[in-house]
Amino acid sequence: MNAVLLLRVYIELQASMLIHTGTPDEQSWPGVANLPDYQTTFPRWKAQNLGKLLTRLDEEGVDILTV
Repeated sequence: MNAVLLLRVYIELQASMLIHTGTPDEQSWPGVANLPDYQTTFPRWKAQNLGKLLTRLDEEGVDILTV
């Protein structure tokens, strides 16, 4: 896999995670703005109900992913 393709896959994976879990902010993740790569220009997505997306997981499984 060449470097450009690998970077694209990484970026798409990160975007997919943020689309489903929501873009972190100071309210949901105190101190996130102090991380070296955090940018206020990131797209802002609201968290989705993972229980509705991951229907095969029980409540404990969803809880592990949302903590």
